[in-house]
Amino acid sequence: KIVFLGHAYGSTQLMSYLAHPQYWCCSGPGIVAATVISAPLNLQPATAPPAPARGAAPAAGVTGRGPRASGPNPLFDAQHSDLSGLKNVTIPIFLGAAQFEGAQQKQSEQVLQQRLCAMGHCPTFKEFNDHNHLSVMFSFNTPDASVSGPILKWIRMVTHTQSNAASN
Repeated sequence: KIVFLGHAYGSTQLMSYLAHPQYWCCSGPGIVAATVISAPLNLQPATAPPAPARGAAPAAGVTGRGPRASGPNPLFDAQHSDLSGLKNVTIPIFLGAAQFEGAQQKQSEQVLQQRLCAMGHCPTFKEFNDHNHLSVMFSFNTPDASVSGPILKWIRMVTHTQSNAASN
């Protein structure tokens, strides 16, 4: 049983994968549940694409020359929106957001929660108080269980529920 935990752009790619079954290996996504933390998601037109951070380094693979040297991130163009593909998401989802998170991530997760609930597949949502975008992940394997505790409890719940359903 695999429960995938994605943070930031790892969550972006995770949700994009779940929304597009043409990338799945088998009859399902190959994971039993997903944890999405602090994700900027491509849910156009319900959300705007993220603006590039002022003074940020170029994205991986960008050399400073050529068509991708500046401009919008192709991961977030409208034709690659995951919004219509959310109907394919049927596994349990845990959405997490840091209290001191960027507006783009909070908006993405709110829209994702609203859209999945409208489809009858409400995810679990938790805001992690006293955390920022990075500290949510840095807190794992420390005495601070304010992030890992609720996630582990949820993982145990969904994997136990699925085990019981499979044995009936």
